[in-house]
Amino acid sequence: MLPSTPNMTEIPACSFCGKTREQVKHLVRGEGVAICDECVELCRLIIEKEKRGTQE
Repeated sequence: MLPSTPNMTEIPACSFCGKTREQVKHLVRGEGVAICDECVELCRLIIEKEKRGTQE
């Protein structure tokens, strides 16, 4: 018998920072992955900074 793998609905956590649903405001889940609102904001800031760097 194979060991059971964690179910995303049972233990939802951000695939990037590891914070659980209880530790963040929002957790967006996809098939086998999840990302929290804090990591989304960090990604947005990184992309915004990179765009400014290429526009100068």
